Amino acid sequence: DFQISNCTLAIDETEKKLYLLGAESTLWSISLETSKFMELQSDLEVGVNPSSLFVEGQFHILGGSRNKQHLVKTMYTKEDDDDTKQTGSEFKDLFEFDDWERGNQNCGLLYIRSKNQFILLGGYNQYCD
Repeated sequence: DFQISNCTLAIDETEKKLYLLGAESTLWSISLETSKFMELQSDLEVGVNPSSLFVEGQFHILGGSRNKQHLVKTMYTKEDDDDTKQTGSEFKDLFEFDDWERGNQNCGLLYIRSKNQFILLGGYNQYCD
């Protein structure tokens, strides 16, 4: 059964899918065309209140109460056709934020396509002195 709380969501406008990741450590994909739910991964321990974006075939996660990394999972590439679309690779660690005690929660996340840059806004490090 589908249950989710304290989730982050990201939209893939190309494939018309919504990706959700919540406190239950499960990544879900929901087709906006068929309303079909698909569980993609069930052991993603980032804690509550991470931030996410979907950019050019990749699902990005920054923070969460137990995550100091910028994680990325390639869901598909431009070269994939409809018959060979992936359900995704494993998550890779792109960067670790050393100044976060355990993680960062409730931050804003923007992607600037012209600069190929992410901008992280605010949030809080709950375990910081």
